[in-house]
Amino acid sequence: MSTQQTSRQMLKALVRGERLARPLLMPLVFSLGSRLENLGLRDFLANPTKIANALRQIHGALKVDGLACYCDPWLEAEALSCNVEWKEDGSRTLVVARPESMGSLRRRVEAAGGILEMGRIPVATEVLRRLKTMLKDEPALMVVASGPYHLAQRLQAGEPDSDGIEFTGELVAAVVKGYLEAGADVVFLEERNMPSQNANEAWRNALDPIVNAIRFYEALPVLLVAGGNGADFQRGQTWECALCLNSEEHSAGDWRAIAPWWGVRIRSEELIGEGGAGPLLAALSTNGASFLSCDDPPREAEWKHLIQTLKAIRDRLLSAV
Repeated sequence: MSTQQTSRQMLKALVRGERLARPLLMPLVFSLGSRLENLGLRDFLANPTKIANALRQIHGALKVDGLACYCDPWLEAEALSCNVEWKEDGSRTLVVARPESMGSLRRRVEAAGGILEMGRIPVATEVLRRLKTMLKDEPALMVVASGPYHLAQRLQAGEPDSDGIEFTGELVAAVVKGYLEAGADVVFLEERNMPSQNANEAWRNALDPIVNAIRFYEALPVLLVAGGNGADFQRGQTWECALCLNSEEHSAGDWRAIAPWWGVRIRSEELIGEGGAGPLLAALSTNGASFLSCDDPPREAEWKHLIQTLKAIRDRLLSAV
């Protein structure tokens, strides 16, 4: 009888602190599903049946360790108070006409029965529940949530104050708990920028309980920073979560001293760029990383090229076992 672990079992072993034979391949591939289902992105994001069907196809084709069950950087902001303007070409713009006071926003969330009942957040939790049943123990189920600082920036349309960060921390914690109870194995907390020095304490006070809750559920918390001086900021602190680092930053030797796990973040343009997987593989060194991930490739990305590139990465990881 084979004793080979499933991807989800490998993820659970990693969370328990066990050393894996190879890094997990957990790309955030989600928006492409709208094209597989022949839907515009706007309609796709609101349809749990179409999303679940598309993600089954994605998993069957990519054969990766983690499946992105929902990935929309504007999900929480749109659910709360921000307007999204959709254009004819399928692109969109986030509009914050006038920031709402935190007190007013809190009352509106309470009136709705909590943030888990607002916007398309129920769609995300439903997709997780369906895939947990449909895909059994394989693969690990991933979801992306806005970090408290990033969400506060959007709701307050600029540098947030400590009250705003505290409130968005509560909101993100509620969303993440809903995802965990629905079956999430990995939660990416996305911060577009790192907080200023003045906001750092408030942000850590909001972030750390969220990370602790994810670990309580024996899932993997991942801090994903999209831009700015993320590497320098993260290196100067200690963490109880995984750090997902840009591909040019992943060889730094001191990450293991400040975080229990770290991973390589591949930019989508590296993943789907011309020239095939060769240039990416030549530059890629996992060097002790626990996992590899990537930005969500755009809906227009070439599907066959993405399959070939991820297969080349997967084959390379397996060859090192």
